[in-house]
Amino acid sequence: MGDAGTPDPRRARRRARDLPGRMNPTAAALWDIERDPNLRTTIVGVVVLGEAVPFPTLRERVAVATTLLPRLRHVVQEPPGDIGVPSWVPAPAFDLDYHVRHVRVPPPGDLAAVLALAAPLASGGCDRPRPGGERVYVDGLDDGTAAVVLKVHHSLTDGVGGIDLLDALLDATPGEPPPEPEPPGDDTPDPPTTGGGRPSLARAARAAAGLAGAAAGAAVGAVRAPVGT
Repeated sequence: MGDAGTPDPRRARRRARDLPGRMNPTAAALWDIERDPNLRTTIVGVVVLGEAVPFPTLRERVAVATTLLPRLRHVVQEPPGDIGVPSWVPAPAFDLDYHVRHVRVPPPGDLAAVLALAAPLASGGCDRPRPGGERVYVDGLDDGTAAVVLKVHHSLTDGVGGIDLLDALLDATPGEPPPEPEPPGDDTPDPPTTGGGRPSLARAARAAAGLAGAAAGAAVGAVRAPVGT
């Protein structure tokens, strides 16, 4: 993070990208194609932590991350008459306890058991009336480590946004101070529009074909440093 009084370009980039407003064409296509459940664009990743941490620590980091990445608190607003481009708007109520949960891994407590917990999240869609992200903290692994299962809708983020999410949740080095919450910004959305601009299902399917390699996958990564100390 930047020094006090020095703007952090990463935060400026996140804030600019995550302002409320109309979806870009790619995000709108990814949102639309889920009218067919076979074309779900859920992204699920499993991050293995170097050691278990108190769940309240992770919960607080997620709360801070939602201020650094405001899109995590946004929901999709369909245009009037379902004509036009959907918009991102702040959720009227954000339930942190839905978006970050705590479970203990079942026996035998290995990585395979963690992946078995992640599988239903990967195969199921996001709760569309809610902000499109879930995090499940899994502890009790037989080697003393823990894991975080991250789930996001592909319309909410891309690869760069995924890196920003991990950057907000995880420490690059042990003992690194946690990030400071972002001060509230202007959450006034653009007015809804009508008319052209919303991808048709056929156009959405064509866009999805070019993004198939990024859709609905599960990745496993190892992180040496825990979320906090």
